[in-house]
Amino acid sequence: LPTESENVRRSRDVVRSRSRDFLGEALPANVKLMTLTDNYKDIANGKTLLRLAHLYSVGEHPTLSEPAVVDLKKVFSAPGLTITSAEETSLTGNQPLKQMDDSKLVWKTYDPWNYTGPSPYDERKYMDEASLTVSLRPMELRTFWVTFE
Repeated sequence: LPTESENVRRSRDVVRSRSRDFLGEALPANVKLMTLTDNYKDIANGKTLLRLAHLYSVGEHPTLSEPAVVDLKKVFSAPGLTITSAEETSLTGNQPLKQMDDSKLVWKTYDPWNYTGPSPYDERKYMDEASLTVSLRPMELRTFWVTFE
């Protein structure tokens, strides 16, 4: 008879092996699939909400703190979960990202304390709409309305 620890190990192996079966390609090690839900299909014209997150902060790890590139067409290419379109939105999914950025106020700021730590990114990198490739920078969350076939 298997011991309790062998049963626990086997059950973990089953969960691990089945947890990514729906993906066509693994996500980068520093990216997590935060949300994949159909809960809003009725109000989102049949689209699915997808949210990805970069797991590391700047300087937290020598390689995993680097930006990660995710090819949505490759990740979501499994039968039954093949991505056909994606629209990047605000974090809450209530408006297209470019529309949100175009309507933002521009604040005049200055740095009176001469801060020398890591600097924030000044420009947003949008998803490549032709290839459905997105780059996630450290600690960045990205949200999309996607369709699958």
